[in-house]
Amino acid sequence: MGETSHSFIPRADKGLLDASNGMRPGVGPNLRRVLANLPSQGLSWAILGGAVSVLSTVLAAALVAFGLSCAAGEGRTRKAFLAFLAALAAASLAAAAYDPPRLVTALPALASALALVLLADETGITASRACVLVLVSAAVTLGSSAAVAASQGTSVPASMEAYAASIVAATSGSQSLALREEVGHALFLVRTYWPLAYLASGGLLAAFSKLGRDAWLRGRGIRPRRTPLANFDAPLWVLPAFVVGLALSAASSRLTGLPAGIGLAGRNLLAAARVVLFLQGCAVAVGFLKRRDAGVATQAVAVMVAAWLELSFVIVSAVGAVDLVANFRGLPRRRTSVG
Repeated sequence: MGETSHSFIPRADKGLLDASNGMRPGVGPNLRRVLANLPSQGLSWAILGGAVSVLSTVLAAALVAFGLSCAAGEGRTRKAFLAFLAALAAASLAAAAYDPPRLVTALPALASALALVLLADETGITASRACVLVLVSAAVTLGSSAAVAASQGTSVPASMEAYAASIVAATSGSQSLALREEVGHALFLVRTYWPLAYLASGGLLAAFSKLGRDAWLRGRGIRPRRTPLANFDAPLWVLPAFVVGLALSAASSRLTGLPAGIGLAGRNLLAAARVVLFLQGCAVAVGFLKRRDAGVATQAVAVMVAAWLELSFVIVSAVGAVDLVANFRGLPRRRTSVG
């Protein structure tokens, strides 16, 4: 008797309900300790992510990355592998109960989360290692699609060709010249650059995996690494990838009798390398502006102008390629095998 209306609320929750002060000092650290402690909690999150992977790969990537990070703690990769196996077992059980082929499509999310934990350091992942993470995620995604296609007696290129044929069939009755031109352009993009769709999918999985890892870092009171565009530094191997892609593309357009896959690989390798080198070139421009105290609006306009120049003259990616060697910004570089 005589107790207030909040007498049955736990002490920490009373602090959360303190309207005058907001969250009490001490609730935040307590929450961080709850999130950071107990590798078994990480195992639970990894299992949950594995079970969810048959329904949503991006959500699963975030949950599994969080769980693997909790289980691994600071550098204990063996526990991360055990948590990964638990997530894989959960995904297998969920797929068996829901739709067995979904297990193959769920694997990229689990692989992306594991690759992130292995590549990241105590404050997150560097920009160059993030490139490696995207490539690993894209490769596993492509492999899973190839496995599904093989089980159906076809292949990924054949599936893309069938998709292009369905577009033609759906628009064959139209008399609009503009529509036929748009369809022709879409068919060219589908048939020429479909591998880039897997690269984009790998980037999405990598981004959600990083969200899970960042949540674990914040739970431990660590601010995740954020690489400003002005400090972006691509791995050196992007430069030979650009050269190889350019050579293959030129060879396929000038030489007859080459397999169609040569040109496909060259054009997609060249396009992917150009994206990274474009970011590198933008980083040079933004870094130059920041040193002269240019505002955010000026930097944004510079990036838009750089995009126009890249689409029209391929200038910005060329600047980025030179910067990989010349290091215009004087960045401290300690290159490793993964960037």
